Amino acid sequence: MIHYTKKVSLDDNLIVKYNVRDINFKMYVRRQNSQAHYTYTTLLRDGRVYELAITVALNSILKYQTKPIFADIGAFIGHYACYVSKNLKNDTPVYAIESNKEFCEDIKKSASLSDITNIEVINGILSDKEEDLFVYDVGVVNPNEIQSTNIDDKKYIEKVIKFGQKEKTCTLDSIFKNKKYIPNILKMDVHGAEGKILTGSNDMLLNNINFLLMELHTENDL
Repeated sequence: MIHYTKKVSLDDNLIVKYNVRDINFKMYVRRQNSQAHYTYTTLLRDGRVYELAITVALNSILKYQTKPIFADIGAFIGHYACYVSKNLKNDTPVYAIESNKEFCEDIKKSASLSDITNIEVINGILSDKEEDLFVYDVGVVNPNEIQSTNIDDKKYIEKVIKFGQKEKTCTLDSIFKNKKYIPNILKMDVHGAEGKILTGSNDMLLNNINFLLMELHTENDL
């Protein structure tokens, strides 16, 4: 079940109390984060668990893996990072990797509200090489690689260039190259960048990763 502390409005910052069986934590939803507002409002209205299939699979994996080290790629506002942290009772590191700096701050606020101390938030754009990409809302875009005659696509690219943040990418292997704890469980929701990110994760995939949960999108969605 999920509960809100106040009336849902895009003009408000919300604190969402989330409960699944004995797992309890709080989510910070920044005002005007329309996707997060829509997601949690829909869950509340329908009485559903967030991404039930992945949650069930993740529960089984956490029980199976001897020493689970979890990383959420495309962590958004930190739902899975908080959920896994509470599930593991803060015993092992949890990594939340997110390209949007504002969402990274939201994750930190969610962790603080939930008395979680073991989440390391990493602000980074993942790829298979170092390149310049634009971060805009929930997406990462290279405007030069998009060829479209669709007027909506062109308007979107104009917004990306005007309001997005231009940043350097890195690989997942480079992020964890010198870390003491390396993930053996990955959850990935990156809106079409899966191939490039996995190509930049060869060392980890060969030597560390035992489980990979991915949300895939249709061409129309992308």
